Amino acid sequence: MKTRMLACLALALVLGACQKESKKNATLPEESAGLPEILAEVESGQESRSTVAFDEHRVGTILWTPYDEINVFFGSEGFRYVSQNSQNAANAVFRSTDEGAEMAEGEADNIWGLYPYDRDAVCDGASVTTTLPGAQRGVPETFDDDLFITLAHSTTNTLKFFNVCGGVRFSLTRSDIASVTFKGNNGEDIAGDISLTFVDGAPKATVVNGLQEITLTPRYGRTFEKDVNYCIVVLPVTLSGGFTITFTTENGTVAEFEYTDKPITIKRSTFGRKADFDSYSTFVGFKTLHYTTSDGQLLNLPYPDSFGAAIESHTYENGVGTITFEAPVNAIGDNAFSGCNTLTSIDLPEGLTSIGESAFYYCTGLTSLTIPSTVTSLGYRAFYYCTGLTSMYIPDSVTSFGGNLFQGTNVTSVSLGPVVETQTMNSPLNGCQNLSWPRLPGTHFPAVTI
Repeated sequence: MKTRMLACLALALVLGACQKESKKNATLPEESAGLPEILAEVESGQESRSTVAFDEHRVGTILWTPYDEINVFFGSEGFRYVSQNSQNAANAVFRSTDEGAEMAEGEADNIWGLYPYDRDAVCDGASVTTTLPGAQRGVPETFDDDLFITLAHSTTNTLKFFNVCGGVRFSLTRSDIASVTFKGNNGEDIAGDISLTFVDGAPKATVVNGLQEITLTPRYGRTFEKDVNYCIVVLPVTLSGGFTITFTTENGTVAEFEYTDKPITIKRSTFGRKADFDSYSTFVGFKTLHYTTSDGQLLNLPYPDSFGAAIESHTYENGVGTITFEAPVNAIGDNAFSGCNTLTSIDLPEGLTSIGESAFYYCTGLTSLTIPSTVTSLGYRAFYYCTGLTSMYIPDSVTSFGGNLFQGTNVTSVSLGPVVETQTMNSPLNGCQNLSWPRLPGTHFPAVTI
């Protein structure tokens, strides 16, 4: 079964009930030998909400696609059925793949249907047990095939399938996000093994073995597309303390958005929407660093423990050195690259927040370095005697400066952010012999290029 998501209004989170009417009637073909054919429909009518709809004007539609598979249980005995439609349809005929199989005697009036097909699903005649996975794949403008659970129960071989789950729909502003994780703040079960039955004409899910976290990764490619909608499928639940959503980039940079204003209730068939979800939080940390050297060899790091996380791997391939950490880090620690005079360039990623004392001490071959806008602190003598550096840009985000940052370098210009007050002994420009700007006690550095 596949959902087509159409244009939507920018609704607040967990708003917008979804309704779809399907008033077409289909005639069940003549039954074949063995197990009967099944006519599968989707729930319809204003009394029920059958599909994901995000505004009152453009409604998405759940359709059976060719070769869709479902579980059909006659009492407790289950079989796999495959759709016979050649194109997407609201109603479809399904036939069993088990040639020659027959239902148990007396079970023709107790038929259960489950989508998507689950080889491990079981039925006791009164409920069906299946699984909503905690590891999900994101597909642009919809949810993945074989993910959005629906349930049917009938006394005839016409089965009407009702949605079980709801969820969260969101878009992103970045194109480098590789995973999105969703969880309730009070440890609620939002996925896992569930028992399904009908109560008052609607499916009800009871958690058997719950999962408190759902992680969405792209179905296609390594990262999600920006400005595109994705869905996380969640069990109906009230998140009493709100929720937390975590974004992780391809480079391991992490950002969290924590919502605690009020409880959030996720209802079946209802998807709350939040545009530009990642823009509500700050990305910090990274898991990889890339660099180049003049001799094409690995750097001999003097203090490999100075990053705050253990190094998982260190390689130099295709002209690029790569340091991978076991966990996200946000600092280039004290003396981290001290004395690495073959270092010619290093890619400091977004998510870096501080550069420690003497971090690049005597990196005489370093000619290229860009400080990202997430850095807030530069340590004492961070670039001491980096004689290959001739100019530096310090972003507005830096509010803490160590002294003698560029002492012994050939820096001729330094672009600084907003006004920063320092004392002579701690001036970041002390020792910059090629600068012709006065360095006086209580110097104020305005937003100019010196």
